[in-house]
Order: sequence, then C-alpha cells, then structure tokens
Amino acid sequence: MLVDAGFFLKRAARIYGEQSPESTAKQLHRIALDHLNDEQGHRVARLYRIFVYDAPPVEWKGHLPISKQSVDYGRSGVAQWRNGFHQHDVVYDPALPGRGHTPPRVQSIV
Repeated sequence: MLVDAGFFLKRAARIYGEQSPESTAKQLHRIALDHLNDEQGHRVARLYRIFVYDAPPVEWKGHLPISKQSVDYGRSGVAQWRNGFHQHDVVYDPALPGRGHTPPRVQSIV
C-alpha cells in the first residue's frame, strides 16, 4: 500500500481534528488495515507493507524579505510535528528486524 503523507495529513486534520504525531500514525495504520475489509468487516486481503512517502521538513534558516528578521524553520511547530510523525512506525510488525533500518555491513576478516 502506498500512502501520500502530505495528502493524508491534511485530510486527517480536517476530518479527525488536531492529533499528536503518534496518534496520527496509529490512525493511518488503522485506516490502511480497514481498506482490506469487505462491507461486512471481514478481512478479504492481506497487507504486506505500507509505504508512506513524505519529504522531511525544512530545517534551514532564512530571513523575511521586508523586515530582515531571521526565521529558523527547523524550530517551527510544523517541523517539530512532522519530525515526530516520521519517528513513529506505521507498520507495527515485530517480525521486521530494525523496522526498515538497514543493518550495518559486516566486514569479514580474511
């Protein structure tokens, strides 16, 4: 399953209201699993993986053009919320070691 996080987050905020990053990630997971059910609520399909794509929030600093006031976009509320959302796993599968993180390379000594 492929989920556009930008679109989902805008719709979720409008439908469910403001939520914490953790509860929004759980909501996304629940909605993805609900799409596998038929009209009676019976599971009719299996889900292998949920791919959530989203760009990381802007972390750079800038200046407002007229007032020349400096702005740190990395400390904004939106950036902190998005960073919190990116830290929560959407797929809660204990069978996935590292949950998407690549293990370090093992170097063999010859």
